[in-house]
Amino acid sequence: MRWNQSPAHIPCHHCSEGFHPIGTIFCPNTGKPLKSNFLKIVSASLAAVILITGTWFLVEHFRKTPVADFHPEPTPTVTEYQTMTLQTPFKDNFHRELARTTLEPETTSTTLEPAQTEPEPEPIPKVQPKPVISLTAPFSIHEDRYQTLFNSLIKGGIKPERIVEIFSSARAKKVDMTPVEKMSEKVIVPISERTAKESRLIAGKIKKHLENYKTDYDNLERKFRVNREVVAAILFKETSLGAYLGNYESFTVLNSILSFMELPDIADIRKKARTERIISTSQRSLEGLLRYCDKYQIDITTKEFPSSFSGAVGICQFLPMYMDYAITSGNSIPDLYKMSDAILSLGNILKNRFDYSGFIDFDKLRNIDEIIDKYQEYDKQKDVSFCMAVHLDGYPLRRFVDDFSDIPDIDYIGKIAVCLMNYNFSSFYALDILQLAFYSHKVANPR
Repeated sequence: MRWNQSPAHIPCHHCSEGFHPIGTIFCPNTGKPLKSNFLKIVSASLAAVILITGTWFLVEHFRKTPVADFHPEPTPTVTEYQTMTLQTPFKDNFHRELARTTLEPETTSTTLEPAQTEPEPEPIPKVQPKPVISLTAPFSIHEDRYQTLFNSLIKGGIKPERIVEIFSSARAKKVDMTPVEKMSEKVIVPISERTAKESRLIAGKIKKHLENYKTDYDNLERKFRVNREVVAAILFKETSLGAYLGNYESFTVLNSILSFMELPDIADIRKKARTERIISTSQRSLEGLLRYCDKYQIDITTKEFPSSFSGAVGICQFLPMYMDYAITSGNSIPDLYKMSDAILSLGNILKNRFDYSGFIDFDKLRNIDEIIDKYQEYDKQKDVSFCMAVHLDGYPLRRFVDDFSDIPDIDYIGKIAVCLMNYNFSSFYALDILQLAFYSHKVANPR
């Protein structure tokens, strides 16, 4: 019997036998797949792959597609659409009427009804912030400045009724226009041109002062690691060690500046920036002075604070916005007109506000006289500073420490000067303090 005549066998085209038993997948003689089973396996495999792929695609599609895509809303009827158009914010009446007449069913009348013009909605008025207290500025000008001040005072914990009492008092009505005029013009403080002999004489006075307040200066250096010679030099520079405290009164000065200083009309960006800074500083200082009085229950309507024409107070001449740095050696109220408190408070602000870097190596200040001579010539140029790259009013400055980087220890001196200029933004001020401190140390520690 030939292979094609045997239904119980599978035909084979690869060997001479011609057929093999059912269930045989590969030809036992050649190893090649039998035709009928091979096609069945390939077909089944392809079908399985197609089925799996299709199933995965459908699952992913239904998972990612929002349900709303498969359930669209029904198309609205003409009546429904007309109702919708009444709620649609068309650009104008023409588009609204066009939509209405286009969708309406035809009628026997060809006359169109005039479009009903809807009244335009009235604009919502801007709600102006209400003053926190019913109090106007002392002189009824620059109300915005005083409302800002009143808000800050209340946030700082001062009771509204106390603020009303202060700014309704006769004290708040007192005016001093001299500080306003002086602060309106740029004040340049030149370097004190002293001979070496004069510097030593002043250093002798500072040495005696350091001896008289040795306990306070010991406490200063132990607590803040700020050189006593530097603090004493600042106190001498500011008030001649407390001999001159100023001919003005701080509250009146600051209140007058806040009320009467005006921004310049001229298109001078720098002068405008300077004026804005002075007004802002006066506002913050007035706030600081009032918070200090409120904290220690001092009646500002009767208590006077002698000051400079900028409102700076005490032997150390703090701007009142820094009154939080005022401390005392005892348990009493910090008093910046008291020498021991002025010494400690100055060390506190230099260390904790202006990042005084620690005790100075005075040997690195040995060429301070030469540096001052060179800077006096350098300062004749415009927009220069000893160590600051940006002015308080925002414009860039050339730095002496960069242009004379070959001077020994100039970077070290510059870092100390940065701290001093943060206290008083003047290159000559910082250099004068360093010169006085150097000679004071030299006199106290002769070699």
